[in-house]
Amino acid sequence: FDPYGPDVFVQDQSGAVWVDWTAGMPTPVAGDLIELQGVTTQRDFSPDLIKPRWRVIGKAPMPKPETVTFAGLASTSMDARWVQVEGVVRWAVHQHRTPAENHLRLVVALKGGEISVLIPWENSMEPYHWIDATVRIQGVSGADFNFKNQLVGVRINTPSLDYLKVLKAPSGDLSSVPIDSIGALQTFSRRTRGDHRIKTSGIVTANVRGQGIY
Repeated sequence: FDPYGPDVFVQDQSGAVWVDWTAGMPTPVAGDLIELQGVTTQRDFSPDLIKPRWRVIGKAPMPKPETVTFAGLASTSMDARWVQVEGVVRWAVHQHRTPAENHLRLVVALKGGEISVLIPWENSMEPYHWIDATVRIQGVSGADFNFKNQLVGVRINTPSLDYLKVLKAPSGDLSSVPIDSIGALQTFSRRTRGDHRIKTSGIVTANVRGQGIY
């Protein structure tokens, strides 16, 4: 459950689905075992459940996570299911573009591509300390899609930091990392560090506020 999406996902032995939730409804908690009624629909990318009503009938362990690859996530065959991935954090930011949004957003490099990870975030600190860490993340497989319902990205929704584990902390000493020239980036002969950070240098030629620099 993510109150800022808002997003609710439920899963049983047969599959998983996104459930429409609005403020004023009961607040679900990850691990609740519920009896759920609703109306099926497909308003956008995948089938959903709207007009939900449920009652909590107990607690249950989280589903056993299915370890997936980037290709498996991008196929959307795992949509809305509880999954697990391992990768390197490319960047991390406290995302609050609107008053109703409060997320930790990570971009994580897997073999084959990058995914985004959204976690409800109540902390005012900027989460830079995760950048370049190797992590294991459990959460719900999801899709980013455009107005034509075409897949444009892959994401994982995670209910809390309890489901993020650092397997290898980032190096705290970047002074030992050799400098790469800008022209050598992404070339065949470039010294590669896999999905980890590189270091380069140059003169700032433009500052596009809120977006980046050249």
